[in-house]
Amino acid sequence: MLSAVQPHSVQARLREALRLFRTGNLPAAIAGFQDVLQEDPSHSRAWHALGAANLQAGERAHAIEAFQRAIFLDPTKVVFHNNLGVALLADGRLTEAKVSFTTAVVLDPENADAVANLGLIHARLGSNDEASRLYRKALVLRPRHTDALFNLANLLLDQGKTEEAVGLYQNALEASGPRADILNNLGRAYLESGRVSEATVCFERALAVDPQCAEAAFNQGKAHGLQEKTKEAERALEVASRLRPTRRIWQLQRFGLCPTVFQSVAELDEYRAELDQHLDAALQHPLQVGIDELCSDGVVPSFNLAHHGRSNRRLLEKFAALFARCIPKGSPSLTEGKRRVGFVVTAPHVGSFLRTQAGIVEKFDPKQFDAVMLCADSGMEKLRKGMQRNDVQWIPFPSRLSEAVKAISAASCDVLYFHKVSADPLGYLLPFARLAPVQCTSWATH
Repeated sequence: MLSAVQPHSVQARLREALRLFRTGNLPAAIAGFQDVLQEDPSHSRAWHALGAANLQAGERAHAIEAFQRAIFLDPTKVVFHNNLGVALLADGRLTEAKVSFTTAVVLDPENADAVANLGLIHARLGSNDEASRLYRKALVLRPRHTDALFNLANLLLDQGKTEEAVGLYQNALEASGPRADILNNLGRAYLESGRVSEATVCFERALAVDPQCAEAAFNQGKAHGLQEKTKEAERALEVASRLRPTRRIWQLQRFGLCPTVFQSVAELDEYRAELDQHLDAALQHPLQVGIDELCSDGVVPSFNLAHHGRSNRRLLEKFAALFARCIPKGSPSLTEGKRRVGFVVTAPHVGSFLRTQAGIVEKFDPKQFDAVMLCADSGMEKLRKGMQRNDVQWIPFPSRLSEAVKAISAASCDVLYFHKVSADPLGYLLPFARLAPVQCTSWATH
């Protein structure tokens, strides 16, 4: 007499379902795993495989339920906890995902996947130091761990540590082969470093790997804009907006494009009139976007406007009105005692500041003023070496706008001088946050 469960039949069906899963036939694989579980509901590997197939099919709720059932049947399997964490993370349930990844790491502290995933959770929750430690631990365990390399590079890029990020992205590409997301972010790191030509090549390679990579098309448009290749930039931005029609902030990027040379005065005036009309139309539909997205994807007025021999006040006020409502404003008050005067310098403009403004700081009367230098992390060392004054307070800030606002606000300056306003998104947007009772700028800006 046959038993209720036939082990050989179950294993054969499971092998066939796994084969279907590996070849990408998800509906048939899911049906196969369900068939196995109808015959043997206590088969933990089948529950886990069902969870993996559902996760790949985008059925996160079903995936989470299947992974949880697998863990109930066998709570000792690291991969079960790790993949439950992956599903919970994809579903936006960060706290629960952290519990799953932590459990996986406790079960096996040398499981590089679980360690790297726990690092990713800490990064998402804002614990960057712990995230960095965990990524680096994962890389000790497995030096060619692509996700650890990629996510550590992303973390460093957000902190303005572009050179280290570039090296990690390159290592990630060596480990994984061409991948559009890695190529795109390597291009972003090159852009942050001012290596625009190399960035453009990365975005082209990313689009060759995945023509649907909207982020690469958008960044390619930005790179072409920095090279003042206006037509190429417009085409790339059009592609990006078509791929991501809901990203309205991307559609505004073309407002920052301006040819270096016009063929006639009439052509110049026509461009300015059209820009004025486009800004008016955009102002009819207020932006609703987070400040970090505004900084990474937003637009600054073209520097070329300053060369037109026309008053730019109206255009610049309309640009400002587009973004001002997106950035919460502080209400700082004057400090007691000596006035604290802060100088805000973003990474691309450290050299310009040292050439044109450092002498002002060096000649400040220390009896009347406390001088505070606030600089992006990646430019701080160069700025320190270039200044001839030892009693300056040095305060670094990250490249992420929300974190930079917190760092500069905590400095409690009475006066903030912003160097080269409008020259880069971070420098342009910081003054909107109203970080001191008095804010100002001067020459070498527009």
